[in-house]
Amino acid sequence: MAIVYLSYLVVLLFFVISGIFIIYHIVKYSYSKTAMLFTLLIFCSIMGILVFTNITLFFTIDFNDFISILKL
Repeated sequence: MAIVYLSYLVVLLFFVISGIFIIYHIVKYSYSKTAMLFTLLIFCSIMGILVFTNITLFFTIDFNDFISILKL
Protein backbone atom coordinates (compact mmCIF):
# COMPACT_ATOMS: atom_id res chain seq x y z
CA MET A 1 0.00 0.00 0.00
CA ALA A 2 2.79 2.40 0.81
CA ILE A 3 4.21 2.14 -2.70
CA VAL A 4 0.86 3.22 -4.16
CA TYR A 5 0.67 6.29 -1.94
CA LEU A 6 4.31 7.13 -2.59
CA SER A 7 3.78 6.85 -6.34
CA TYR A 8 0.74 9.11 -6.11
CA LEU A 9 2.72 11.62 -4.08
CA VAL A 10 5.40 11.74 -6.79
CA VAL A 11 2.78 12.30 -9.49
CA LEU A 12 1.05 14.98 -7.42
CA LEU A 13 4.34 16.76 -6.73
CA PHE A 14 5.15 16.71 -10.45
CA PHE A 15 1.73 18.22 -11.15
CA VAL A 16 2.25 21.00 -8.59
CA ILE A 17 5.80 21.75 -9.76
CA SER A 18 4.64 21.98 -13.37
CA GLY A 19 1.87 24.33 -12.21
CA ILE A 20 4.44 26.56 -10.50
CA PHE A 21 6.49 26.51 -13.70
CA ILE A 22 3.44 27.67 -15.68
CA ILE A 23 2.62 30.39 -13.13
CA TYR A 24 6.19 31.69 -13.34
CA HIS A 25 5.94 31.99 -17.11
CA ILE A 26 2.54 33.67 -16.95
CA VAL A 27 3.96 36.29 -14.57
CA LYS A 28 7.24 36.72 -16.44
CA TYR A 29 5.96 36.91 -20.02
CA SER A 30 2.52 38.57 -19.80
CA TYR A 31 1.83 41.51 -22.05
CA SER A 32 -0.01 43.54 -19.46
CA LYS A 33 -0.91 43.43 -15.79
CA THR A 34 -4.61 42.91 -16.47
CA ALA A 35 -3.90 39.98 -18.80
CA MET A 36 -1.55 38.51 -16.21
CA LEU A 37 -4.09 38.80 -13.39
CA PHE A 38 -6.92 37.42 -15.52
CA THR A 39 -4.81 34.48 -16.72
CA LEU A 40 -3.52 33.73 -13.22
CA LEU A 41 -7.04 33.83 -11.84
CA ILE A 42 -8.29 31.35 -14.42
CA PHE A 43 -5.26 29.06 -14.22
CA CYS A 44 -5.02 28.96 -10.41
CA SER A 45 -8.73 28.37 -9.91
CA ILE A 46 -8.86 25.54 -12.47
CA MET A 47 -5.64 24.01 -11.14
CA GLY A 48 -6.95 24.16 -7.59
CA ILE A 49 -10.20 22.46 -8.59
CA LEU A 50 -8.30 19.75 -10.49
CA VAL A 51 -5.88 19.06 -7.62
CA PHE A 52 -8.71 18.92 -5.09
CA THR A 53 -10.79 16.61 -7.29
CA ASN A 54 -7.79 14.39 -8.00
CA ILE A 55 -6.92 14.01 -4.31
CA THR A 56 -10.54 13.38 -3.36
CA LEU A 57 -11.03 10.71 -6.00
CA PHE A 58 -7.71 9.03 -5.24
CA PHE A 59 -8.51 8.58 -1.56
CA THR A 60 -11.95 7.14 -2.33
CA ILE A 61 -10.39 4.18 -4.17
CA ASP A 62 -10.44 0.95 -2.18
CA PHE A 63 -7.04 -0.58 -2.90
CA ASN A 64 -7.89 -3.77 -1.01
CA ASP A 65 -10.17 -4.71 -3.92
CA PHE A 66 -7.29 -4.31 -6.34
CA ILE A 67 -5.00 -6.40 -4.17
CA SER A 68 -7.58 -9.19 -3.96
CA ILE A 69 -7.99 -9.14 -7.75
CA LEU A 70 -4.24 -9.35 -8.26
CA LYS A 71 -3.97 -12.37 -5.97
CA LEU A 72 -6.28 -14.42 -8.20
